[in-house]
Amino acid sequence: MTIAYCLVPTMNTYAIETSKEALKFSAAHLATFADGTAERLHGHNYQVRARLEGDLDKAGMVLDACVLKQWVRELCDELDEHVLVAMQNPLLEVEEDEDEVVMRYKGKTYVFPQDDCVLLSIPNTTMEYLARYLAERLRARLDMEPAADRMRELSVTVSETPGQSASWTLQFGGA
Repeated sequence: MTIAYCLVPTMNTYAIETSKEALKFSAAHLATFADGTAERLHGHNYQVRARLEGDLDKAGMVLDACVLKQWVRELCDELDEHVLVAMQNPLLEVEEDEDEVVMRYKGKTYVFPQDDCVLLSIPNTTMEYLARYLAERLRARLDMEPAADRMRELSVTVSETPGQSASWTLQFGGA
């Protein structure tokens, strides 16, 4: 009798996650909807969580959790206390100069000081697109690190209120 063994690759992996109270930002925005309507300009106290999966280094870490936390904190600081403007939104007309940002939606015109705005290359300022924006920024930061070749997946979750969040997950090709 012959017994054949089949080795099935496993997808076991380690992960770190950071979701500290300090990983937050307060920002104003207005999102547009599929039917062409828009919500009123308003603000949220956003909370951000990042989860990174990968292989361990020689010290037994995916990445130093303090480093990941610092990167997320820096991104939150860039958005904190600003008006978030979706530059790729076809329903918004946005003009900028060195002093101000003018945003138009249908019959409404919003004028903000330039330094009070963060102009984002996203189609809408929804939780979903904010999670994607932050994940892509974190991925760019990770790609500059020697640890990048050990990473498998990065997921970022953005909550605009307790119990209401959206996530974006990026798969790494190298690990």
